[in-house]
Amino acid sequence: MKRVIDSFLNGLAVVEARKDLSDTQQARVTSLLVSAPKLYTPKMVTALCDTVTASEKLVSVLTDTSVGVEEAGDRLKAYQEVVNTALYQEMSERGSLLREGIGGVPEADTIRRDSINLGLALSGMTRDDSLAKFYDLAGQGSSLSALRFNLESMDQTDRAVSMEKMTLLRFLGEMGRQGDVHPKIIDQALNNVGPGGVSVDHLRTLLGEGVHGQGGVVIEEGFNMDGALSVFDTNINEDMGVVSKDPAGLREKAPQSLVAKASYFYDGFLTDFFRNGIMVGGDRILGSGTQDYGKMEAALDKLISKFPSAQEAGRVTRPLFQSLGATIMISLMSDPVTSEPMMKLNACTGKGLSDFLTFDIRPKEEGVYDVRVDMGTQKDSSAPSGNKTDGLGMSAGVDMTVTGADRDDPRPLVETRGFDFVFGRI
Repeated sequence: MKRVIDSFLNGLAVVEARKDLSDTQQARVTSLLVSAPKLYTPKMVTALCDTVTASEKLVSVLTDTSVGVEEAGDRLKAYQEVVNTALYQEMSERGSLLREGIGGVPEADTIRRDSINLGLALSGMTRDDSLAKFYDLAGQGSSLSALRFNLESMDQTDRAVSMEKMTLLRFLGEMGRQGDVHPKIIDQALNNVGPGGVSVDHLRTLLGEGVHGQGGVVIEEGFNMDGALSVFDTNINEDMGVVSKDPAGLREKAPQSLVAKASYFYDGFLTDFFRNGIMVGGDRILGSGTQDYGKMEAALDKLISKFPSAQEAGRVTRPLFQSLGATIMISLMSDPVTSEPMMKLNACTGKGLSDFLTFDIRPKEEGVYDVRVDMGTQKDSSAPSGNKTDGLGMSAGVDMTVTGADRDDPRPLVETRGFDFVFGRI
């Protein structure tokens, strides 16, 4: 017992002696040691202290949604170098290396996990912050998904690449747990990322202009872009004239205050909004689910506050629901150039790894809004039966402009300005 107590006290002494750490960092490390279910050796404490500052910087960069993929990748690489140095010091400096799970506590993995947890703790994020950031960063099409896709496209036998991948997965998993995200949702978010799990804009930076196939998928030239844009314009503007019957099934059960606000919106949009949220003016408005009327009304209030009125909010968002995803698929299915890969994707029996449809509204001037639509779907390279599949995926993006949203009559007009897509394999 005395040996255990002495080792614990020696660990605390290591933290106290680290004058390179701030008071807050020392306090966080000490708190972790006190609450740890198993004993940290002094060498483990030293290694942990060596990584704290780098972990705090890593979490700061990864949770900043304005940071690009390249900057996030550079910070990840720098953090991994710090961790490797801390874990594998020369034996002449600290004696034997930390053990990779051979007997006792799996020391190296414990440091890797708790280093990330310390970075998250030092970020000051609350449970709600962690929950929101998890969905921002783990969501398909996010910059972090793009970084994971880049890593998965590299040589998987390279230890540096595999360790960076594991660090990202560990970061997402620990942040999800701090946000009380359901374990099944966390597990799903940690699946491999294929081309259908990242934005088409990111794929475009990797592939260059005019290339619509990746990972061995070849898309010939000749896609009728004018025809596709015409399909979008026709279908979307027809949708603008359809009257909503019962916004998200609210009329009979919900408070009248919520029903009154929801009456300005199309039911298809509200269903998707409450489930997935939306981006407006650079701010993400989180979904609320469809069971808690208080949370639903709070989310709708936040959405309405981004517009001059509830009426205008309803007009702009009118076409933004699953029907747009169907229009994207119809456009690809109906063109001879893309009909075959689209049919193969629909017929692929691989487990669904991603399936997203997101909307980003960007106000321009009075009554005018640009809208970015991103869609992706990805199948795994193996079916639930274990049989191999094509592992196909597709990512697409649509740019459109809504004009006349500040009036009821004539109704707003939607013009599709651009369409891009990439098919590929995981």
